[in-house]
Amino acid sequence: MKRMTQLLACSGVGVLLVVIIVCLVSSVMNRPGLEWLNTAHQLQVLRAQQQRSEELDARLAEARRFRARQDEIAQEVAAGRMTLLEGAAHFRQLSRDKADFNWKAFRLTYQGTSDEERYCRQVIAFVASVLDADPSEVEQVIACLEAEMEAHRDRDGLIHLPDLPF
Repeated sequence: MKRMTQLLACSGVGVLLVVIIVCLVSSVMNRPGLEWLNTAHQLQVLRAQQQRSEELDARLAEARRFRARQDEIAQEVAAGRMTLLEGAAHFRQLSRDKADFNWKAFRLTYQGTSDEERYCRQVIAFVASVLDADPSEVEQVIACLEAEMEAHRDRDGLIHLPDLPF
């Protein structure tokens, strides 16, 4: 019986020590600056970072598709399969379809009296970037496109882009 009492006393002390350790550890882990000790918190942070990574990957993929489409349009204009105004209309549609299109940067980057003129200038800039020719040929193509743009100004000096078919 004495042995049983000693065993119960030791077990009680052991349980008490475990409870004290659990209390101490939980109070230490909840202190500011020691969140890194909390596994649940770390999993939450990891999930948030994974979600952010997936969102950034999706945005990067969308930006690449947007740029690839702009390059395709510029190549069509450079090859003469699309007019400057048609190319500008496609650029306008791409911009309208892009939820996070940066209008302020667009308007600061491309000079013009209207967004339509800015789209024409943007297409001209993209055509210059996709042409794989000697500089004098690039200058000649750019001069032709700028002349095409000027030829389409109305009495008020504005350019009107065509509507795209659906």
